[in-house]
Parts: sequence; C-alpha cells; structure tokens
Amino acid sequence: MSVFGERVMVNAPVTAACFLTQDLVAVGQGNILEIYEVPGGKQVYQAEVLRRGTDIKGLKFVDHDAKWRLLAFGDRFLVIVSLKTESFSSNRRIEVKKPNENLTCEDWLISVDILSNGSEEELILLTAHNRVQIFVDHHRKALDCCCTDQSLVVCGRVLREANDDLIVITGTMFSEVLIWSCCGNEDKESVILHRLKGHQGIVFHVQIDPTRKYLLSTSDDRSVRIWTRVEGDSWSSAKFQCSPALYGHGARVWAADFLGGMLVASAGEDSQVCVWNWNTNSLHHRLSAHGGASLRCLAVSRECRAMFTPASEAAGIVFHVQIDPTRKYLLSTSDDRSVRIWTRVEGDSWSSAKFQCSPALYGHGARVWAADFLGGMLVASAGEDSQVCVWNWNTNSLHHRLSAHGGASLRCLAVSRDSDAFVTGGSDGACKYFPNPRPAVRTRFKPGPAIRSVHSVDNIGSHLFVTCVSGLLQLVSCLDNNNGQVKWESDESALLNSYACSDVAINCETEGGGFRVVCAGLGPVLLFLKFRETDYCCWTCDDRKEVDVGEFCRSKICFVKWLGEDVLVSDAEGQTVLVGTEISLLKRNGPAKSTWATAAAVSTNLTQILLGYRDGAIQLFHRHKIGDEWNAVGTEKRNIFGKHGASTLVFDERRGVFWGAGRKGVIFAWKADSTGLHLLEKSSSKHEWIGSITVFHHELRIVTFHSRYCVIHDEQGEEIWRVDCGGGHRSWAISSDNSKFFFVKEGILYMEQKSQGCVATNVLK
Repeated sequence: MSVFGERVMVNAPVTAACFLTQDLVAVGQGNILEIYEVPGGKQVYQAEVLRRGTDIKGLKFVDHDAKWRLLAFGDRFLVIVSLKTESFSSNRRIEVKKPNENLTCEDWLISVDILSNGSEEELILLTAHNRVQIFVDHHRKALDCCCTDQSLVVCGRVLREANDDLIVITGTMFSEVLIWSCCGNEDKESVILHRLKGHQGIVFHVQIDPTRKYLLSTSDDRSVRIWTRVEGDSWSSAKFQCSPALYGHGARVWAADFLGGMLVASAGEDSQVCVWNWNTNSLHHRLSAHGGASLRCLAVSRECRAMFTPASEAAGIVFHVQIDPTRKYLLSTSDDRSVRIWTRVEGDSWSSAKFQCSPALYGHGARVWAADFLGGMLVASAGEDSQVCVWNWNTNSLHHRLSAHGGASLRCLAVSRDSDAFVTGGSDGACKYFPNPRPAVRTRFKPGPAIRSVHSVDNIGSHLFVTCVSGLLQLVSCLDNNNGQVKWESDESALLNSYACSDVAINCETEGGGFRVVCAGLGPVLLFLKFRETDYCCWTCDDRKEVDVGEFCRSKICFVKWLGEDVLVSDAEGQTVLVGTEISLLKRNGPAKSTWATAAAVSTNLTQILLGYRDGAIQLFHRHKIGDEWNAVGTEKRNIFGKHGASTLVFDERRGVFWGAGRKGVIFAWKADSTGLHLLEKSSSKHEWIGSITVFHHELRIVTFHSRYCVIHDEQGEEIWRVDCGGGHRSWAISSDNSKFFFVKEGILYMEQKSQGCVATNVLK
C-alpha cells in the first residue's frame, strides 16, 4: 500500500540513506521511503515502497540523461521510483511518480545500479552469493555471471570499465575484500583479480572514491581501512597497498565514505561518527547524535560539504583566551570542546601580525572552560567533563588525562610562574593541586621477525618474552637510562626455535634470580624452561624439559598458567589437567561438550582452584590438603561472563576472596569453601571490556579497554592511567606495578611508560 500526502509514524530503524541533491536526502525506514530537506528537516515525501515486513537495506540515486530515479531494495525485492527534475526547484515542492511494482530477485540483493551501455540502460544486480545479473529494460536478462569464489558477501560495488567489462568489489563473511572481473561476454569466465586481506572480521562496507584510485572498507573488527592502487593502469595489473588501519570506534563499523581531500567519515554500532584524515592516520572529529543508538548507514553529498565543518572554523562560543609569556602564542577554548593554538608567524607589531592556527585539540567530552601554557610545548585544559587534559600541541597529541573532581565540572585552571604545577577549581567546591606531569614515554622494538605476542615476566616490566611469527621465543630486556630514555636489548642466546613457540599459550613467572616459562604449541607437549642471569641482561637457559600430556589433551592446547608449583593446561576440547609431580584431570560438572579454560586462580593455601571457561561458566575445585586429589565442588555456574568467557581471575589474599571479570564489563567477588562458591559482590560498570584484575600492594588494579584506549583504574573506579594504544592489537601485557604497558601491533612491540607526578592533592575541600 502506498501512502501519498499523508504522514505516517514509523517505529523502525533507519537502514539506508542517500543524497538526492545538496539539500534533499532520502532515507529508508522499515519499508517506507522518506525524503527530507536538509538542514531544516522538513519532510517532503513519504510512501511505502517495499512490501510489508521488508526493510529498505539500500538506496541508489541515478540521474542519467535528465531522468532521475531512486532505486530502493531490501532482501530479494527492488523498486524503481521515478522523480521529476522540476520537483527540485526553489519552491521546495517534490513530485514523485507512483513507484513501480516490486521486482522479485532470485537471491538477496547486495547492490543495485543502472549503468549506461551505449544506447541502452542496464539494470545491474549484485546478489549475496557473488553473482552479477544484468537486465535490459528492467526485465530482460542479458547476463548472468557468477564469481568462482561463491563466498557469502555482505556488501559490494559494481563498476563498468572502458572495455565494457564489469569490475566487482565485494566484502565477504571471511574478512576479505574480493575484486573480480565480470566479462560482458558470457563465453568468458569471471576472474578473481585481487584478494585484499587485513580485516579480522566480516567486511560490512566497501566504497571507492571517484578517481577509482582509493578503496575503503569497514569491518566487524572495529576498523576502517584504505587501500591504494599504487601500480598498474588496469584492475588486473594493479597492486594495492593498505594504509594503517583506523581504529576509533568501540564496536562494529557499519558504513563509511570519502569526504574529499584526505578525509573519510565512518559510522558505527557505538553511535559515533568518526571523521579521519587517513593521510596522517589521525581522528579529526568524533560526532555523537543518536543517543547511543547504533548507526547503520552514512551518506555524503556530492559536494562533500554536508558531513564536516573545516577544523579552522570554530563552531562554538569562545570561553577562554590566554597568551604565553613570549607573546608569540595564543590559546583559546570553546563550546565546541576544542583547544586551539594560534601562532604569530609574521609582523613585529600586533597590527601587522598574521596568525596561523594549529590543528584543533579534541579530547574533552564537553565544553572546555579554561586552559594555560605549561612550558615547553605543553598545554593544560580543564573542561565541563571533569577532565584535565595535558597536550603536546607541537605533535597534536594528548599526553595525559587527569580526573580529580569526582565528575564535577572544572571551571578554572591556573599555572604557577615556574610552570612546575597547576591548580583546578570545580563546581564541587574543591581546589586540586597537580604537579606538572612528565609526559609518558613511548618506544618500540622491532626485531628481525615480526612479533606475535608479548608476556611480561617481572614486577617492573624490565624483562619480557616475545613470540615471533617465525616460531622464535625471545627474551627482551627493556631498560631505563638516566636521561629517561628507554633502551632495548635482546639476548640472542635465549632464542628458541621450536614448535612450542607458536603463540598458542605461554606463561612465565619469576623464580629466585631468574624466570621459569611454560609454553605450548599445536601438539600435546609442554616445554618447561628456566633462565638465570649470568651477567647484566645476559641470560642462559639452565633447564629445558618436555612433558607429554597426550594421555589427557588430544587437541591444540589453548591455555597454560602457573598455579603455585604446578601448571594448569586446557585444550580445545575442554580437557583441563594440572601438571606437577603427577598429572591430575580437573573435570567440570557441566555439559558433555565442554570448552577450554580462559582464566584461573588458586588460593594462597593451594587448596582451592577457580576456573573460568570460554563459554562463560566457572567451576570451583577443592582439596583438603596439599597432596590430596582435586574434586569439583557443586555444579558449575553457567553464563557468568557471557559468550567470550572469563578474561581474568585472581585470588585476593587480604580479603580471602576470588575476583573475576570478562568482556561484559561486570566484576564479581566470591567467597569459596568446601561447599562451593558464594557471591559477595557484583558490580556493574561502564567498562567496555575488562582485560585483567591484579592485586598490587593489597589494592586492586583493573585494566579496561575502550575502543582505542587502555585504562587502568583503582578499586574505587578512579582512573589511574590512560594509554592511547589505538586499539586493534591482539596481545598486550602490563607490569605488576602498572608503570609500563606493552602491546603488539603489526608485528612491532610498543612500550608506553607511565608519566610521573600525576596525583592530585586537595588545596580546598
């Protein structure tokens, strides 16, 4: 049923959008097509165009030969809506011809378009099993071409080349972007030209820029990637180079498009629109406008002006200005959440001076009330979001984020004459004193082979084990020089080339003056190693022993961990054993088909073990004294940590409780005895993912991840340290004293050392 001239209320997600002109936008909401004026928001058209129960998944605007049409499709259905060109006159009336009947296709539609082929127009359909169909006059099938790789595709684009061949670009369920050729002649087979690999999840969206030189893709892995044609005049001879992935979203990225220049906009499930400069791999703008709802589509106007206001134009009230002692630099803060630095680049007097604005500094979540120069190239800003941000405006980077007013708005900031400290005043009536924080130190280590994972082995993060893609296990020392720089040293004598270093599982602990390591590979054999220091930062492997656990573990070992003097081992089939003087099987009271352990903790007296599993369950094991047999206590507790399982379990000796957490962002505390587990506390938090909980000087330290940041909290939830690690890394480690954070990205090991002097003290309370 079509509805003309009557507005109906629609309670459905907006799943598609496209610009018709600079001032008109079409959106699909449920099965209803709506057209709005922008930016005013006046609705000028509304109609049901697809059959009931079918959502509009895509819209394509076509304007060949002064004939304007809008293609709307969803599931297996397509409708073509004709628009009159005079409807876009200045009187803002729009007249739309009644939509044609729905065309029913053989497969789910991924992309539709109308392309000109000489005197004829061709309707081109891309369907979910990598098939292209061409229709002439919208009904007569002219070509049916199927890719040799019939992977299920989620998104795609079809381009026509000068030789009438069609180039098809699709994103698959298997993390690849496929580029293949669909020949106009049915006698020729389709040819896969390129497989672009890099994403770690389903590819949801692909887009190509007007020059056909750049291709972008978005994925389930929360990233946006830009692929550049660096060689070749044709698609078959082209070579593609992938820019560093852009991580900034906290969830899946559904859509993205080019904004012109080197800018890209992306829309995600986290309700954020991110605007990137992909030439510098930097996030220019983060926009929130949907109140936490997932963003499913994004459209850019042809003139590329409707998405973005240039950073050189402040968009809000200026609240504060400050000039540095040399009178060369001026800073300002604004209602637009930015801090801007203005440099006098010419002129000896103010009347003849010219000013140049550095890129705006965005990091506050609300308006910025005050800021001041801290000396060097550092600036401190105070905002309504209760945050103090310390910036290096020469590199446009956020060096430090400080919280000290318990959520109260910060209204003023003052810096001492020597720039050694500053104070803040908040709406809570408190005044806080901060020493000028020393910026965090970031350094990187790149050996010959690419690094796969990192494992810290001592309290202060001076020594690490890294595994490499080549199968090497390498001991690395990370040493602080007196000048605050970091020196990396690698002990070549500690290199091990073994099946055991496949990065499936590794765990290490200090022992006396050295380290003990257990690692596992694809086979059911554990490799035990002991290292001792023979000279400063020179290590030797004193003992090497292999233990076969094949009697119990018959598949890939996924998890190992030291528990006292014993080692816990769990394989992919859910078999879990404790390896010591004897090998003991720890059988959970759960389903017949089990999953492997992902976290474990043991009580101080070594009589209780708590295991967390990949399916989200936990199981307590108990023995009366050392040497007795381990027994499962009660039935396992299921669905505690969600589908990703437990990420951390730890025993708190001072309180006598087990703490646990996972990706759901919930922290649990249990008391354990011979009768089972007893829940003491369940604390919901706003953490996206809790990576680990540790006990440091009898206090809890909680490591959480939020899109591109890693944040360390104390047990009251106060933020201690925030690391801008960029997200997207699969391996990380943190020293026990929480002073060093290590992460692996694109085969390189990075270390960020916490800056000092960040703790606030009360001046007035």
